Amino acid sequence: MDGISTFNKGYAMNESYFKSHDHHRLYYQYAEPKKDTKAVLIFVHGLNEHSGRYQNPTQYFTKKGYAVYLFDHRGHGKSDGLRSYVDNFEHYIKDIHEFVQFVAKENKGTGLFIVGHSLGGQMVANYVAQYPEKLSGFVISSANIETAVPISALKKYLGNKLASYLPRFKLKNEIDPYLISRDEGVVKAYVADPLVSKHITLKLASEILTNQESIYEKAAQITLPALILHGDKDKICACEGSEKFAEKLKSNDKKLVIYKGAYHELFNELDKEKAFQEMERFFEAHLSRAHASDAKRDKNRDK
Repeated sequence: MDGISTFNKGYAMNESYFKSHDHHRLYYQYAEPKKDTKAVLIFVHGLNEHSGRYQNPTQYFTKKGYAVYLFDHRGHGKSDGLRSYVDNFEHYIKDIHEFVQFVAKENKGTGLFIVGHSLGGQMVANYVAQYPEKLSGFVISSANIETAVPISALKKYLGNKLASYLPRFKLKNEIDPYLISRDEGVVKAYVADPLVSKHITLKLASEILTNQESIYEKAAQITLPALILHGDKDKICACEGSEKFAEKLKSNDKKLVIYKGAYHELFNELDKEKAFQEMERFFEAHLSRAHASDAKRDKNRDK
């Protein structure tokens, strides 16, 4: 369906819906630069939040000549589905794949990068291991590779058992909002945001933790150019997880950047421009790969 345009911080944000593989209606937004598009960036948000919280990177990168696409996961934001629930973690990966396919079709001949934050970073790590074909590279920020507070094997076992009997049972999200950013304005907006879920279901928690168990095996399959960002004061997702993930990556084209003093949400931090500038350098360096891939696809079609 045709989208609605709204204006925010100097850019036009278009919104609409797309259908998932199992017919969920998923909300998405996109913004385009005023001049020619250098490349397309797909942002994948984290747990219990939504695409509307990514105004900072959208504003920054549209001004730099990039188109930005974002969508709300099932059970999140303005998308269909029981809040903070998923039957299977793989549904998230299939949703991302549907969106990437859609965005690629809408932007033929343009390089495509995917960016995942927190749980979105965990999803992107899974996604690029399975579906690297249309992408020129990926970025993960504060990825949920390992939780900052270790969870014992016994707690995981009991949680999985309970999830099998009471999958939709809701638990209060006990993460302290003041751990997301040093910017108090960001924290207050997060707490007051009606689209930010304050709970998590047993099934979703179980799926997240179970998926983490195979994340390093997936890293060994990934050959795409990678940029991995994390703050050393992140008390939600462990910085050590990103460090180990970077080490395990099969890709020879990879970079790990740790920001001293930064909390969980690098895109909403006091010095967020540092992360944006690092990402911009990464995108610019890999635009040649994007154009080469496009030329190769065009050549194959002409044969």
